[in-house]
Amino acid sequence: MIAPTKGPLERLANASERIADALEKLAAARARDEVRHFEVVPGRLDEPAPAFATLGYLQDQPKLLEPPENIIPRLAYCGRLVALAGPDKSGKSTLMAHAMAALSWGRPFLDEPVSIRTGRAVLVGLEESLSDEVRRLKGLEANPDRIQLLVDRQGGVLPNVRELLDDWRADLIVVDSISEYARVTMGEVPSNGDDAGWSAVVRPLAALAHDLDVAIVVLHHVRRSDGQYRGASEIAAAVDAILEMEVPKSANDPTERRFTGRGRWHIEPFSI
Repeated sequence: MIAPTKGPLERLANASERIADALEKLAAARARDEVRHFEVVPGRLDEPAPAFATLGYLQDQPKLLEPPENIIPRLAYCGRLVALAGPDKSGKSTLMAHAMAALSWGRPFLDEPVSIRTGRAVLVGLEESLSDEVRRLKGLEANPDRIQLLVDRQGGVLPNVRELLDDWRADLIVVDSISEYARVTMGEVPSNGDDAGWSAVVRPLAALAHDLDVAIVVLHHVRRSDGQYRGASEIAAAVDAILEMEVPKSANDPTERRFTGRGRWHIEPFSI
């Protein structure tokens, strides 16, 4: 006896039942896996903190959701490393001297308030003579007790800065310039294509800014051909932001400077 052939509708119904059964089993398997994966295992109180934290925990920490705090308006940010690049003799050192002087007294800068924690600044000056630095800061009437200047320029710069900050916390560190810093600390300035060499120069400064929550600004030069910062791509990768200062050729005021920036947060162009 030949069994009757099932019609199309019956075959479709059977297939639907099999699919539904498979989906139910898959959902149950996933549920069991999720329970195992997210099961909370109580830990001992004396165990070290884990190396990771959930996004849920981290986004409940208000400070982590805030943009970087301005120490010096538009120029220096707490816990961040910024490269300020501009043409030779265009006023980078003078600009940062004004910023340090304002910070040392808690005075506004660029018509905006500075952020005061200690009101202290450190100048790691390697480009100019110590005499020029002292005369400039004195002429700006900087608070003489809240600014420290590097006087030993023979190597060991970063360890000396760390040692200083252990006992004398500061809000701002200015390194003038990154090329001379490389020459002093590494023995020579890495070539433009030497990413590994520049990494050894810049990455420890970034770590210092992040670890000690201090604002660091490194002064740098730009190419004469296009006004862009010069050096390996590693410099741009290692710093948190780059500010490029331009001397406008058509400006009526010879002291005007225009700035564009790019970094890990949005930076609006501005002029001073």
